[in-house]
Amino acid sequence: MKATFVFGALLALAGSAAASPVERRGLEPRFTIAPNTTSSSDLSSATGSDVTNATASVSVSDIGTSSPTSSALTTSSAILKCRPKTRSTASPSASPTVSPSVSSSNATDVAVPSGVNNGTEPSATGNSTTLEPTVINSAVTPDSTSGEAIPSSGAKNETAIPTPATGASSTGTDATSASSTGTDAPSVSSLSPSPTTFSPDTNTANGSRPDATGAPVPSSSAGSSDKLVFAHFMVGITWDYQPSDWEDDIRKAQSYGIDAFALNIGRDEYNQRQLASGYAAAEKLGFKVFLSFDFNWWKNDQVGEVVQYINEWASKPAQLKVKSNDAAFVSTFIGAGFDWASVKQQVKFPLHILPGNLSPTDSGTQSQLSSGALDGLFSWHAWPGQERNIPVDATLTTDTDKAYQSLVANHGKDYMAPVSPWFFTHFGPEKEYTKNFLFKSEQLWHYRWQQILDLAPEYVEIVTWNDFGESHHIGPYHAHVGDDGSKAYAEALDHTKLMDLAVPFIKAYKAGGKAPVVEKDFVVYWHRPHLKSAECDATDPVKGKPAGWDLVADVVFVAVSSKNGAKVTVTSGSNAPVTLDAQAGIQMFEVPMGTGQQKFELSSGAGTASGTSEIPITAGCWQDKMYNFNFHSGLVSA
Repeated sequence: MKATFVFGALLALAGSAAASPVERRGLEPRFTIAPNTTSSSDLSSATGSDVTNATASVSVSDIGTSSPTSSALTTSSAILKCRPKTRSTASPSASPTVSPSVSSSNATDVAVPSGVNNGTEPSATGNSTTLEPTVINSAVTPDSTSGEAIPSSGAKNETAIPTPATGASSTGTDATSASSTGTDAPSVSSLSPSPTTFSPDTNTANGSRPDATGAPVPSSSAGSSDKLVFAHFMVGITWDYQPSDWEDDIRKAQSYGIDAFALNIGRDEYNQRQLASGYAAAEKLGFKVFLSFDFNWWKNDQVGEVVQYINEWASKPAQLKVKSNDAAFVSTFIGAGFDWASVKQQVKFPLHILPGNLSPTDSGTQSQLSSGALDGLFSWHAWPGQERNIPVDATLTTDTDKAYQSLVANHGKDYMAPVSPWFFTHFGPEKEYTKNFLFKSEQLWHYRWQQILDLAPEYVEIVTWNDFGESHHIGPYHAHVGDDGSKAYAEALDHTKLMDLAVPFIKAYKAGGKAPVVEKDFVVYWHRPHLKSAECDATDPVKGKPAGWDLVADVVFVAVSSKNGAKVTVTSGSNAPVTLDAQAGIQMFEVPMGTGQQKFELSSGAGTASGTSEIPITAGCWQDKMYNFNFHSGLVSA
């Protein structure tokens, strides 16, 4: 029997609802969203005063109001988490559409405004027009000590990318050439503050290795830098994994500057076999791993079993160890109230425990921080609307991060912040569970990394490497991945190019910088496979659009990285080509979707390159059958 996934657990059930390996059921409906009979604007209003919808014209201070109020932090909430079950043996315009104002007093919470290019159907005619991007913040001054450019007055700069050059053409034959005449080009928005420019990171504590483009990437030898980046890895989908699969994942993670995998484990009968493969592959390649206990399946009276796992695996050479006492790093998904003091008393070596909480006010958290049972906290607040599991038309702010940071700082402990690219899940009544919704996260990967640079947490965990069921994976889809039912909407769509977008932020984060490192000229793009107006109820097994479908925009997202400025021409299907003038640094643009092939051409001082997305955009259903609000990413590099 193939394993399937379980999504979610109410906080009230955490730690008490675990099943034994032979009894555990796949995808239990522990938390559900009502059938999609209302629009997401109705769902959003259900949050009351906790969430204020963002608008197309918004100031920085306005953006802060779109976050949950502090009272929301104390609300018992649920998060959807996947675990497997055990087996038996825009209307056309020649000018930018949005021009947010700047309030430097709250510049640290700059986020991309919602409601931009909100799915208006672009014209299929018109010539290319060179468009000057709208810039939220243009004040950038160099850091006199590092040579990095930093925003003045604390204002924040959104930024983005290096990357592997796959399929890039130096001939330009895949992109339509553009002229500067005509007035009917689709509208385009630049949603970043001004680009930042600064010297490459040449003093990385970990050294560097070249990535696929030749740009240096920090080494993932954990322990040699104060700042570490992890990726949450679901062991539950690896029942058919081979050692070569582990090695492939680890090599890719290392190339991005990821220091360790957080190995999410339930109570599966294949845990021992796959942990052995994972730890062995990590040791072979000089990588690190650590255990992350998933308390959808573990419960609070299983201290002895947790101790046994830690004693067995955290003593291995590939175990991540931190601090001056070489403490073995341990984390969780939920599990509030678990007796970590007893675990520390029984384990043979020092531990550094950062459980993954849904709220900084989870039961017993403060007392365990005070007593030393915990060494910090990891937040799972990674998506806007997640605190109530209701899609909202809002951006993710740093309010919850700051609440965690304040709490752990009071006890001299560490904070681990989450970063996630997306959230979409689409399981229907054909399964033994029903999960069909999304969180608004189209630009989340871009602006969240800038938030990380501003927050400067002790650790960062990417959520996730391989949770395909919730579409927030940034790793590759392997042939040996266990299918929970998400293969239909996940396998063909490549997320890995988003990690190229993350590399400059990872370098800056590890160096203590406030702006990403720009070394090469690149374009990273991403888009959904069909327009949101597609109607698939008659053929989709889930029989309905995901809740939150109306919050997404029918646009193609384009991040441009350049050392000295660049021009990028985007031809989205039958739409007229749009030329983007990108300044030196990194800028983010939106271009209205057109159905058909998606073509991109980059021209800069580094040369020219072009590419076409492997996934065309259609007006109808994904694979002529289903809704798919997942995304595909690609790269063009000069």
